[in-house]
Amino acid sequence: MPMESIELLWKLLEEEPGREMTVDLGERTVTCGDVTLPFEVGDYVRWRLMNGYDDIDLTLHHEDDIIAYEKMRAEKFPFKPTTLPARHLPEEPIASAREQEYDWTGPLADRN
Repeated sequence: MPMESIELLWKLLEEEPGREMTVDLGERTVTCGDVTLPFEVGDYVRWRLMNGYDDIDLTLHHEDDIIAYEKMRAEKFPFKPTTLPARHLPEEPIASAREQEYDWTGPLADRN
């Protein structure tokens, strides 16, 4: 919306707090009282808003394709992860931060 339209809407709302405002995505207009103003919104954003679609909804539109792809991938590239023993870890477990002893002496340790 042009700034003049926004300022007009604010003026109308300040004159009558609680005044109802209606946004019509189909017509791309905002109506406040007896004033109706046009606004711009991209076709894609408008379509998503009018249908209530979020990113998950859009992904689910392709659910059949995703299932078919995952099935094909599993058949063509069978992958079974194997668990190997961890050789990079030390034999002795490392003490947690609570179990470690800290030297709390220093310039801020004793402020009596």
